Amino acid sequence: MDFRLLGPVSAFSGQAEIPLGPPKRRALLALLVLADGASVGAERITEALWDDRPPTHARTVVYGHVSALRGLLRTERDTDVVTRDSGYALRAAPGSADLWRFRELVRRSAAPPPGKQPAELLREALGLWRGPVLGGVGDTPLMTAAADRLVEEQLAALEQFAAAL
Repeated sequence: MDFRLLGPVSAFSGQAEIPLGPPKRRALLALLVLADGASVGAERITEALWDDRPPTHARTVVYGHVSALRGLLRTERDTDVVTRDSGYALRAAPGSADLWRFRELVRRSAAPPPGKQPAELLREALGLWRGPVLGGVGDTPLMTAAADRLVEEQLAALEQFAAAL
């Protein structure tokens, strides 16, 4: 499974894109990937999806999106949305998200392995970006703030790349 947040939010099984459905389901997936395996509570999910205007039965709608994501992601072994600590977490292989790979490459650029140059690792990290980050998830303040933080990480990596050159 390959999760992509550094552009339009999407998921791939091999070369095939998984049809995630509506923006709120994409936002839920993005929130779970951003949590990096930690549990995300229903209240935080509700805030991310609707801000201060949730529907009357927001928990039921959240559960519907979780259930749909589970069905879509179970096509891959060892990938699932699990219930944990009164919330939900994404169980996925290390490095299965472009964001996770980006952060690892930036981290490794600080002390590159033999035969690698910092600029080479940073170029690879920056090459993972495919357009406006968290694209297609809506514009609630929580998701906009998350996107802004990711853009700051990108800019920091660009500065490091320029310095390494």
